[in-house]
Amino acid sequence: MAKITKEQKARIYCVKHGHAKFVTMCFGYVYCGRCGDQIGDRLGGFFNMTKIALVGHDCKQCRAIVKTLSKSDQAIWKKLNDKEKKERAELEAA
Repeated sequence: MAKITKEQKARIYCVKHGHAKFVTMCFGYVYCGRCGDQIGDRLGGFFNMTKIALVGHDCKQCRAIVKTLSKSDQAIWKKLNDKEKKERAELEAA
Protein backbone atom coordinates (compact mmCIF):
# COMPACT_ATOMS: atom_id res chain seq x y z
CA MET A 1 0.00 0.00 0.00
CA ALA A 2 1.29 3.46 -0.90
CA LYS A 3 2.18 5.88 1.85
CA ILE A 4 0.25 9.10 2.28
CA THR A 5 2.27 12.25 1.62
CA LYS A 6 2.37 15.26 3.96
CA GLU A 7 0.25 17.25 1.50
CA GLN A 8 -2.39 14.51 1.44
CA LYS A 9 -2.42 14.34 5.25
CA ALA A 10 -2.89 18.11 5.43
CA ARG A 11 -5.79 18.02 2.97
CA ILE A 12 -7.45 15.16 4.88
CA TYR A 13 -7.07 17.06 8.16
CA CYS A 14 -8.63 20.19 6.63
CA VAL A 15 -11.56 18.19 5.25
CA LYS A 16 -12.24 16.66 8.66
CA HIS A 17 -11.54 19.67 10.91
CA GLY A 18 -11.78 22.76 8.71
CA HIS A 19 -9.14 24.97 7.15
CA ALA A 20 -6.42 26.67 9.16
CA LYS A 21 -6.82 30.05 10.86
CA PHE A 22 -3.74 31.27 8.98
CA VAL A 23 -3.64 31.93 5.25
CA THR A 24 -1.38 32.89 2.40
CA MET A 25 -2.40 35.31 -0.35
CA CYS A 26 -1.35 35.84 -3.95
CA PHE A 27 -2.92 38.50 -6.19
CA GLY A 28 -5.99 38.68 -3.96
CA TYR A 29 -6.65 34.94 -3.82
CA VAL A 30 -6.69 33.44 -0.31
CA TYR A 31 -5.20 29.99 0.33
CA CYS A 32 -5.29 27.76 3.40
CA GLY A 33 -1.92 27.87 5.16
CA ARG A 34 -2.09 24.18 6.04
CA CYS A 35 -3.24 22.43 2.85
CA GLY A 36 -2.84 25.14 0.20
CA ASP A 37 -6.41 24.97 -1.15
CA GLN A 38 -8.00 28.20 -2.35
CA ILE A 39 -10.59 29.19 0.24
CA GLY A 40 -11.59 32.64 -0.97
CA ASP A 41 -10.66 35.73 -2.89
CA ARG A 42 -10.43 39.40 -2.08
CA LEU A 43 -10.77 40.61 -5.67
CA GLY A 44 -14.38 40.17 -6.71
CA GLY A 45 -15.65 38.62 -3.54
CA PHE A 46 -15.44 39.20 0.16
CA PHE A 47 -13.31 37.20 2.56
CA ASN A 48 -13.48 38.03 6.27
CA MET A 49 -9.91 38.37 7.57
CA THR A 50 -10.73 39.53 11.11
CA LYS A 51 -9.94 36.23 12.85
CA ILE A 52 -7.31 34.91 10.46
CA ALA A 53 -3.54 35.40 10.62
CA LEU A 54 -1.75 36.23 7.39
CA VAL A 55 1.54 34.47 6.76
CA GLY A 56 4.32 37.03 6.44
CA HIS A 57 2.34 39.68 8.33
CA ASP A 58 3.75 40.41 11.77
CA CYS A 59 1.18 42.72 13.35
CA LYS A 60 -0.22 42.55 16.88
CA GLN A 61 -3.52 41.02 15.72
CA CYS A 62 -1.84 38.24 13.69
CA ARG A 63 0.49 37.35 16.59
CA ALA A 64 -2.52 37.15 18.96
CA ILE A 65 -4.35 34.83 16.56
CA VAL A 66 -1.30 32.60 16.16
CA LYS A 67 -1.09 32.19 19.94
CA THR A 68 -4.57 30.61 19.90
CA LEU A 69 -3.57 27.95 17.32
CA SER A 70 -2.57 24.38 18.13
CA LYS A 71 1.13 23.64 18.55
CA SER A 72 1.33 21.90 15.16
CA ASP A 73 -0.39 24.84 13.42
CA GLN A 74 1.93 27.28 15.21
CA ALA A 75 4.89 25.30 13.87
CA ILE A 76 3.49 25.33 10.33
CA TRP A 77 2.81 29.09 10.57
CA LYS A 78 6.34 29.74 11.85
CA LYS A 79 7.87 27.67 9.04
CA LEU A 80 5.81 29.49 6.37
CA ASN A 81 6.51 32.86 7.98
CA ASP A 82 10.26 32.23 8.07
CA LYS A 83 10.16 31.15 4.42
CA GLU A 84 8.26 34.34 3.48
CA LYS A 85 10.76 36.54 5.34
CA LYS A 86 13.70 34.78 3.65
CA GLU A 87 12.15 35.28 0.19
CA ARG A 88 11.51 38.97 0.91
CA ALA A 89 15.12 39.45 2.08
CA GLU A 90 16.43 37.77 -1.08
CA LEU A 91 14.27 40.03 -3.27
CA GLU A 92 15.43 43.16 -1.45
CA ALA A 93 19.08 42.10 -1.71
CA ALA A 94 18.81 41.58 -5.48
